[in-house]
Amino acid sequence: AALEDFGTEPIDWQQAALQGLNLVIPQEYPQLGCRLIDLQPSADSAPQNARQLWQELQTSNFEKTIAYRNGRRWQLEYSPVRLEAASHNQLATQRKGTFFVVGDLSSEIGKAWAMALLQEPAAKLVVINTNPEVSEQLLTFLKNSPTHDNVAELLSVDSSDQLVEVLQEAQSVFGAPTGLFVCSPTTNEQSAAPLALLKQQNWDYNYQSKIAALEKVAEFVVEASPRFVCVQSSMSAVLGGIGFGAYAATNHQIDGLVSLQNRRQLSRWVSIHWDLVDSGQEVSHAGENQVGVVEEDVVLSADEVWEATGRILQLETSGQYTVSRTPLAGRITKWVRVSPYETGDRTGGIRKSHARPNLNNEYVQPTTKVQQTIVSIWEEMLGIEGIGIHDNFFALGGHSLLAIQVIGRLREALPVEIELRHLVSDDPTPARIAQLLEAELPQPEQLDAMSELVAEIETMSSAEVRAQLEEK
Repeated sequence: AALEDFGTEPIDWQQAALQGLNLVIPQEYPQLGCRLIDLQPSADSAPQNARQLWQELQTSNFEKTIAYRNGRRWQLEYSPVRLEAASHNQLATQRKGTFFVVGDLSSEIGKAWAMALLQEPAAKLVVINTNPEVSEQLLTFLKNSPTHDNVAELLSVDSSDQLVEVLQEAQSVFGAPTGLFVCSPTTNEQSAAPLALLKQQNWDYNYQSKIAALEKVAEFVVEASPRFVCVQSSMSAVLGGIGFGAYAATNHQIDGLVSLQNRRQLSRWVSIHWDLVDSGQEVSHAGENQVGVVEEDVVLSADEVWEATGRILQLETSGQYTVSRTPLAGRITKWVRVSPYETGDRTGGIRKSHARPNLNNEYVQPTTKVQQTIVSIWEEMLGIEGIGIHDNFFALGGHSLLAIQVIGRLREALPVEIELRHLVSDDPTPARIAQLLEAELPQPEQLDAMSELVAEIETMSSAEVRAQLEEK
């Protein structure tokens, strides 16, 4: 099962990635409806599953995530939890002991945890950093802290494969950990990309930087048995976000792994979906809702991160928690519970055509085939008649979500790899984009050869095609 309900059915944490894609697909392609319907896998339940699936497809209620178990229908909901402030005695007990902060310490969440633990007089901190690129910077950061004497050690590993050994070494020197905090890198060019531009490297990076380290921590925790393991997850697992398909999917896998460990181990595991974090210098996208815009009213401070973490751990219950400074229900309604027919101006898409607006530049009609293709797609997606080749995409009302949709259409129309940079360059006009694309387009003779090859393949049987491929 990709979804957990009673805590009894097997969990396939890898399939949990589908939940992230379920959120992001309709955000990047508003004309598409997308739902996740999780059925009980069993030969005996096949007829019942078919009836339930047919019934679900007939309903007008557009719930994003549904699970059927033992004849009952469940839908994903988030319930608010009142987090009481801890008493002085509770805080003293909760924050006393040896704590490991493990993972990529470029994360603002990880830094917030480490800095807060440095302020706790009864806490001994061991930092195990998995990102060698930030080791020197992090060492300076910790040593410059006025309470750096609380740091027992700063250790680094070059790969997740070494993590269990380093954790065991830290335990033998500094004692068994009271709790572990596991952090991971936030969104960057390696972890996130629009669905149309996703590559295997994006998935590999997310696995290596998030999942691989968490699996090693789980292996260590079996023997160490700390009181708790607190894992950084992301608001993208709740709200999705444009360009966050792989990132949201991986954070759902983190949640799935946490659920699995709560079944297998005595230690309490929690994962926390974080929103934006203010580093004091710039906004760090730790959990981001990033549906095209940064919402400043959801940004958390490092102090709020630590306060929320402490209150969640005080609950003594396991599972997933979401931290949002504004009501979560409203954000879900705005970004998630939108049917494919409710696109409107927020998401762009095909609109009723209207005349070209008054722009600073004069109208110049397209002259090349590539320019004509670009203009035609822009006119359809922007709902504007008479777009000129020197008209700026954003001056015409374009935005980041619409740019991703336009790229998808251009990739279908032109035999060339089109990237987001082509449409968000310094001069995003049909003339400039056509110039960039024409430099990468195949030459006429190459197109003729490709046409001949396609024609030849169409005359071959499947067996003949396979035989030709095996010879190659």
